[in-house]
Amino acid sequence: MSIVLRPFDKASQELARILNLKDDIHRLLRRAVDMRKTIEGCGNELGALREMSAVIGATKKFTINEGIENTTKNLEDAFRAQARNSTSLEVMQVILAGTLAFDIVDRTFGQYMSIADRIGWVVDFVQPVLVEIPLMWFALNMVFWIILGGVRCDGWISHGVSSVQIPGTRCPTISQIQRCFSISTSRWKH
Repeated sequence: MSIVLRPFDKASQELARILNLKDDIHRLLRRAVDMRKTIEGCGNELGALREMSAVIGATKKFTINEGIENTTKNLEDAFRAQARNSTSLEVMQVILAGTLAFDIVDRTFGQYMSIADRIGWVVDFVQPVLVEIPLMWFALNMVFWIILGGVRCDGWISHGVSSVQIPGTRCPTISQIQRCFSISTSRWKH
């Protein structure tokens, strides 16, 4: 781009020569071109900074996603370990319920201290009906075990935890499911 000075009169021409306006105009034009190049360079640098921030953002997102994935895996492992511990605890509770049931039966009917022969009602009722009939003593112990196991399950339902495993292939009816949920929800309200 060039600018041509065309003064109309002689005084204007002399003034332009003294002030050296032609050189000043060329210097100003070079500075304008330099400023345009500087602005274009700044624009390019700004684009590079945007790309760098996008890369940093993507890296941070990736790091966060990895952290979430690791945390999820840790929670899943902890949940599985808790489930294994819960199963072990359930087995121990069943065994302890059986032990307690057998002890209650033994102490109630005098078999524990071997004093059953000296208790009249035990000699008259327990010995002929429960002890001398095969498997009757065992059946009585099993009934008490089931009763104590039922009390334990009832305690679970009252705390909002229900774990029911029914062997077999028969599906429950709708009325049975509704009755089960009505018992569970009525205990949750207390």
